[in-house]
Order: sequence, then C-alpha cells, then structure tokens
Amino acid sequence: MMNTQEIEIRSLHTIQELEDVKKLESNIWGEHDSTPTHQTVTVVKNGGIMLGAYCNGKLVGFQYSFPGFNGQSVYLCSHMLGIDKTFRNNGIGEKLKQAQRKEAIKLGYSHITWTYDPLESINAYLNITKLGGTCTTYMENCYGEMDDLLNNGIPSDRFLVEWPVLQRKEKSHQWKETDIEFVQEKSLIQWKVDEKGLPIPSFSLYFKFLLIGYESDY
Repeated sequence: MMNTQEIEIRSLHTIQELEDVKKLESNIWGEHDSTPTHQTVTVVKNGGIMLGAYCNGKLVGFQYSFPGFNGQSVYLCSHMLGIDKTFRNNGIGEKLKQAQRKEAIKLGYSHITWTYDPLESINAYLNITKLGGTCTTYMENCYGEMDDLLNNGIPSDRFLVEWPVLQRKEKSHQWKETDIEFVQEKSLIQWKVDEKGLPIPSFSLYFKFLLIGYESDY
C-alpha cells in the first residue's frame, strides 16, 4: 500500500485541469457518458467543487460535486468520486472526501449528500464506517439503465448518504463494540458461534447465504 502522504489534493478550476478530469472519468466509466468540460467549468464557477488527487504530478483521482436544493435548504450534492484503477485501495477516496468536507464548509454548506451502490461493500465501508455518514433511504433504479463500464447490465439501485459536515469531526468514525449476546437475541436469523469463532445458523434454512469480507482501505 502506498503512503497517502504522497498524494496531493487540490481544488481544480482551469479548463486544462477539468479536461484531465474528463479523461480520467472516461478511463474509469467509459467515454460514452463522460461529463462535458463546459459543464464542470460552469459548476465550479457557481458553487460547485472539483477536487483532484495527484501522485507525482499525475491526476489519479477526482471528486465532483455541485449545489443541491430540496425545497427548504441548500446542500452540496456529491455526484462523482473516481480513482484510477492502479491507485485504488490506498485511502485516496477518504482523503478526497475529507478535503471535500473542508471546501464545503468554506463555501457555507452544512451537509453533503451522495448515493452509492448497495453491492459495493468497499464504498459502504468508506461512506458509513470511515466518514460517519448516515443512510436511511433506498432508491430503486435511481438512474435508470446505465451502460458505462462499471454499471452496465445491472439495476441502478442506490443508498442515499447524508453527511452533516459541521457536526462531524475529521477523524474517521469508529463503531463501538456490541455485546454478542445482544446481537444474537435481536438477529432475524438465530445463530451461534462455532469453535473457529465463525457464525453459523442454529437451525436448518431453506436458503443459502454468505458472510462476505471486504477491504477497508478505499
């Protein structure tokens, strides 16, 4: 794993910088649906934020957000966060989000919202566990059918994350340990721990399930 101190995060404004973002976005999601530079130029001039992550002068990640309004309050809508494939799982995503938080506060935003794919456990770990965002809304087929390199052929269901940036400390959120007996009592599926410390159902089930681990260094 690389040292995240090698990564420089900076706010992007020039046409050339935003053209570089478009190229990186195309490499990640494909050229078919990449965001036009004239749009990102307009957004950063009107309350939006574009952040770039650089390694040795090369753009390896970006975060793109714009103002949102729900009829009552203004917030920052965090639309895209992309990392070059060869630089993923190095903590760059978290570093971009923390920089986004600082920039949002400078511009007067009190909270940030974004969506993520429920099937992407690494994103869930970053959004909920590391950043301390909250999620209470499930959005079915949020973006309709998508044909980019990452979403082609699967429904675009999403969780909506809300991040009150003025109430959270920059330090990553830490979950408290929960009493194992309490978890077992409240669990929909009754289970017990085997001699290896792994959970197993305490009765026969008519369906199969998996316990899935995931990397925690997005």
